[in-house]
Amino acid sequence: MINFHYHPRTEISTQDLARSFPETRDEDRMDAVYTFCQAQGRGQGGNRWFGGEGKNLAVTFLFEPRFLEARHLFFLNMALSLGVLRHARSNGEGFSLKWPNDLFWQQRKAGGLLLEASVCAGFVERIRFGVGLNVNETVFPVSLPRAVSLFMTDGKTRNLEREVRMLSESVYANYVDFKASYAGKTFGKWRQEYLSALLFKDRWRDYVFRGQGIRARIEGVDDYGCLELEVADGSFVRAGFKELRYGFDE
Repeated sequence: MINFHYHPRTEISTQDLARSFPETRDEDRMDAVYTFCQAQGRGQGGNRWFGGEGKNLAVTFLFEPRFLEARHLFFLNMALSLGVLRHARSNGEGFSLKWPNDLFWQQRKAGGLLLEASVCAGFVERIRFGVGLNVNETVFPVSLPRAVSLFMTDGKTRNLEREVRMLSESVYANYVDFKASYAGKTFGKWRQEYLSALLFKDRWRDYVFRGQGIRARIEGVDDYGCLELEVADGSFVRAGFKELRYGFDE
């Protein structure tokens, strides 16, 4: 069940709007809190998200997956991220996921993802999964040289209401699929699909790891979301959030 909550304009992020929603204890419910005019978007680690004025969408999906052990949280993150990717790919080719939390088209950023969770006694009580998607934007600030919109990939103007509904259905379908398979704790499907969707997977290229340049290729991702890379000298490293840069202007 999806419940939609539209805000014509918000001075705070949809993540913050979703914080005020009362608990329902309904594991099958998803609330989609969305706007096309967000003044203060929020990204991972305190970063800001450019929302624009009536050309892009910002949405936070609110779940209460109380069946989920906190140690398995990143697997749900994989499933929800793949739901976003599936929607993007329905618009055309060239989309991938850039670890840890971006939607890319070729080597340009089309969207940002942000998962926040409330945990109690080892189980997840609530998840806020935020998505900022560039849809009809034609001009980005000079501070965002790698930003791209769906319009810029194919020249098509999209109905934002239809876009948010289709995106929501894709994310919710993956949530339902994940929940149905969770009892068996079989996460191989999600890990394999997520890895195959990662930008630069299995390609040798230059990265900056903990401030030092390395030549490496992405090998995998562990259960907690750390990226695993093979280095050209034969060693292996595991990178947590903010420990790895991709060697281009992000």
